[in-house]
Amino acid sequence: WSLSQRECVGTIQRRANVCSVQFSPDSAHVLAYGAVDGKIYVHDQRHLARPLATLAGHRKAVSYVRWMGADRIVSSSTDNTLRLWDVKRSMMAERDGFGASEGNRFGESSSGACSRVFAGHANQKNFVGLSVAPDGHIACGSEDNSVCLYARCVPTPIARQSLAATARA
Repeated sequence: WSLSQRECVGTIQRRANVCSVQFSPDSAHVLAYGAVDGKIYVHDQRHLARPLATLAGHRKAVSYVRWMGADRIVSSSTDNTLRLWDVKRSMMAERDGFGASEGNRFGESSSGACSRVFAGHANQKNFVGLSVAPDGHIACGSEDNSVCLYARCVPTPIARQSLAATARA
């Protein structure tokens, strides 16, 4: 949609329902979205026919996508994982003919676009939230009523804060 033209100016055709969308902090034309098919799609609004990158690796719906700078995306899924993706590496691989269809046993692209998998929080059915800081910290909710903090280079939580109410005597 265009606010200046007040009409639809383009449509992305995708059979999977979209769960989360975020524009790139580097380009007003580039957006990423997570879908129920377990993939993240990166599109340039000026060329909507084909994604710039398709990031495959989650086994369930991608509930959130967040950019970490101009070249990385963090995704959250109801498969109990967060993933850190190198978007430029994936775009180069797709340009050179190595897409997600030629993936390894985890369904990831052969380009190695997924640089880290984070686990340690519970997320099997609810969208628990995801926030990414420019310094490389990642926070997400957990279905055990806690918040987990990850560092970009550590695959397990570096801190956990319970949000459960405590009884007072």
